[in-house]
Amino acid sequence: MVNRERLVKTFLELVQIDSEPGEEQALAQRLIQEFRQLGIEARADANGNVIATCRGRRRDAPVILLSAHMDTVRPGRGVKPIIRDEVIFSDGTTVLGADNKAAITALLELIWLIQDEKLPCGDLELAFTVGEEIGSTGARQLDYSLLRARLGYVMDSPDLLGSIITAGPAHNYVHVQCHGRSAHAGVNIEEGISALRMAAEVIVAAPQGVVDQVTRANFGLISGGRGTNVVADEVTIEGEVRSLQEGQLQACNERIRQVVENIATRYASPIDLKFERIYEAFCIDKETQVVKAALRAARSIGLEPRVTSTLVGSDINIFNQQGIAAVNLGLHLQEMHSPRERYAIADLVKITELLVALVQEF
Repeated sequence: MVNRERLVKTFLELVQIDSEPGEEQALAQRLIQEFRQLGIEARADANGNVIATCRGRRRDAPVILLSAHMDTVRPGRGVKPIIRDEVIFSDGTTVLGADNKAAITALLELIWLIQDEKLPCGDLELAFTVGEEIGSTGARQLDYSLLRARLGYVMDSPDLLGSIITAGPAHNYVHVQCHGRSAHAGVNIEEGISALRMAAEVIVAAPQGVVDQVTRANFGLISGGRGTNVVADEVTIEGEVRSLQEGQLQACNERIRQVVENIATRYASPIDLKFERIYEAFCIDKETQVVKAALRAARSIGLEPRVTSTLVGSDINIFNQQGIAAVNLGLHLQEMHSPRERYAIADLVKITELLVALVQEF
């Protein structure tokens, strides 16, 4: 049975350990120390990811990967948790860090319960990554030679408890650099070519927002220019395209390319366009063992499971790219990435119960 008092105590302690991206070391050391006290093998790889191996009692079961990320978004330093009406908040000056410390807490409690109650399960590999919030840098650099698991679960979805995310998008970074010609705004402005106007036209004409049912596009950054009295000769805009379907993603890329080429031709001035693949899409068949086990586990603790997809990327994309068939589990995160973030104690208990049921399904 989940130890509610221990669970809440652990969560409150973890959210008070600063772990913004690049500053996860203190949390990593806390986890390694905790696991070693439980007799669990744990180590940090060369990039700061923590990997722990819990030896199970069932030798016929497959090795399962369970993963959460250690970093939190900014502002995440000096978190002061407050419990009000069975819900945990920050004091409003920082995020709470339930994304993703609720999952870390549940995983620690799972190991406590496996040890205390001798739960019948197979070997578990736990991966706690760095840098998920800045592009899953930890998952990309993780030493996969240390892992045996070919099946896995990531606890990093804001969806309702019982949600099983089996598909996620491919994601392309889009870099557009407009080259104009500088001129003095009061002397010879007519001789200039405004890279800023070129960039603005790209932004207006290129696909943005909801492109189709499975595709989204956005330009979110713009930089350049040298002064209000100078026609801007260099302006860069940066954006992204993400889609559950590779064909639609490429079609959106092509529309952006056509827009860029037309504007460059009209201004008779070059525009450099670059697409960079950030991560690949993944799609897990609903009939596979990893999905069916999650469905059974959710139902066994009174949840109504829901198989769904997401347009949000995470470590799950990287794990699948590395040949680990993994799905993402809903944590019911509320107002994540904001100082209004909060997490219900009941949800913390329930996600732990789900993990306990899940590891016994194999």
